[in-house]
Amino acid sequence: CRFGPNHTHPSLDDPMFDKKQSLVIFSGGTAVNSFATHLAQKANELTTTHILPVSDDGGSTAEILRVLGGTAVGDIRSRCLKLSEAEMSDEAQAVAKLLGHRLDKDNKAAARAEWMQIIECTTGEAETSMWQRISPPYKDTIRAFLLHFHHEIMRRTGSSSRCEFDFRNGSVGNFFFAGARLFYHSLDAAIFTYLRVSCVPPDSCVLPVIQIDSERSIKMGTQLTNGRRIAGQNELSHPGRLVSKDGRGDWLESPVERVFYLSSDAPSVALQEPGFEVSHVAHPMVLEKLKQCCAVVYGCGSLYTSLCISLIVQGIGEAISSRDADVPKILMLNGESLDRETAWEPAAAGGEVNRMSAPDMVMAIVAALNQSRADGQTLPASSYVTHVLYPKGATLELDRERLLSEMKVKRVVCVDSDE
Repeated sequence: CRFGPNHTHPSLDDPMFDKKQSLVIFSGGTAVNSFATHLAQKANELTTTHILPVSDDGGSTAEILRVLGGTAVGDIRSRCLKLSEAEMSDEAQAVAKLLGHRLDKDNKAAARAEWMQIIECTTGEAETSMWQRISPPYKDTIRAFLLHFHHEIMRRTGSSSRCEFDFRNGSVGNFFFAGARLFYHSLDAAIFTYLRVSCVPPDSCVLPVIQIDSERSIKMGTQLTNGRRIAGQNELSHPGRLVSKDGRGDWLESPVERVFYLSSDAPSVALQEPGFEVSHVAHPMVLEKLKQCCAVVYGCGSLYTSLCISLIVQGIGEAISSRDADVPKILMLNGESLDRETAWEPAAAGGEVNRMSAPDMVMAIVAALNQSRADGQTLPASSYVTHVLYPKGATLELDRERLLSEMKVKRVVCVDSDE
């Protein structure tokens, strides 16, 4: 679902919002992109802060982490790129095209050759399609960080073919981000640079949920209700090359009980050793934005790897529950609950897949926020979720009565969907 013209949804003039609007949105790097650009185009009447996790370890991010370590930026890069589409100048579009480009996904040599063409600005297709319409100041700035990234991977891999960096399906934007992070030794500075270079409107703010040393990696862990533990975000959401992005075809045997953070240097035995679990403190600017906003939004997308992994960060639960009762706290549901994070196939079920209902998802959000609290309090759902939005035609079990009566949700609203 999305906010946009000609859609029956709570608009920016709805009484659930105050004037002037300031939203804080928790999400991952994909689903909320469907309406992020629209929000950025509302800069005159709306400021938006996007809070994103830094625990991604799949795709081209996995290769960057393998060679360079540090904090994952795939979700942040994806959101910044989408927000840049609000700026329609020729140069902004050209920069977005360059930073949104992915290298050849199948052939190792072809991907590397394409990368070399881009950083060397050699004559040919790369020069024509990538750097054209980008002015020298922008070109020199972007290329400097790409070259710094290249220098670092060459320095760290050396001449050993065993350590050679695999450029296949690599995101130029991720490489730019990594180069900026390594240069500044600061993820915040890298985000600031990316936002300015990609011409993201100034009223759109992008923050990592955690403020952490940019050289440290963040590792996610998951515990199922049957006691099994899983290391890594990718291993939970869509493991293996043969499994689709939504995880269908490789169901978990038990529902997720909770997610947590693992020490970045934890050995494999850490899955069975709670002592290797670590806590992270929320980025100070995240807490400040939560104090100032007129609404908190839990965006649609992956329940555990996009939302709960951010909501368990220390300080988030207190910050959200401390807001006045008239501040909406809105959960945006997906149209269905049929992915690897919200559906499971018990061994004795004979092929029958169980799914989470809307109240189950609300309670997952509530459990994550209570988990984040340093004061040990366990607050009810109404402290964290006041409104639930679901798309028209949704196939998930809604159970409106339980949401309204038992969980004390104020409004359950159906919105139109593009799909």
